[in-house]
Amino acid sequence: NLAEYIKTMSESTIPDLISHSSQTGVSISLPQFSASSDLDLNDTLKKMGLGVAFGDKANFSNMGEDRSGLGLYISEVRQKSFLQVDEAGTKAGTATSVDMRKAEIASKILNFNRPFIYAVVDTQTRLPLYLGTMENPKQ
Repeated sequence: NLAEYIKTMSESTIPDLISHSSQTGVSISLPQFSASSDLDLNDTLKKMGLGVAFGDKANFSNMGEDRSGLGLYISEVRQKSFLQVDEAGTKAGTATSVDMRKAEIASKILNFNRPFIYAVVDTQTRLPLYLGTMENPKQ
């Protein structure tokens, strides 16, 4: 029974199975399938000790040139994943978004209403992790 087997699993189950595996030839028949998930990670991250990032005691002062990250907090973390298996192979992907809010009212408004370039940059190495363009922000 699959449900009973899952209950017996622990963090060492998969590594143990791999370490005790051997190489052999097999024929396999696998149905086509797809799976997806859309998870709210707020509670999970709070239980892992990151609760301070979600409240008024959050300190993101290292974000931005003026170091004015006080009042900035994480309001939501979501993760969407998909897996598709068919005769052509396997496709999978995961995206995580972090929505941040500022507790105080901003004194300046910056409206990106025309094409722009965006980047997520590692502040230690100063290398871009993500780089892209938004060609039509009105859509």
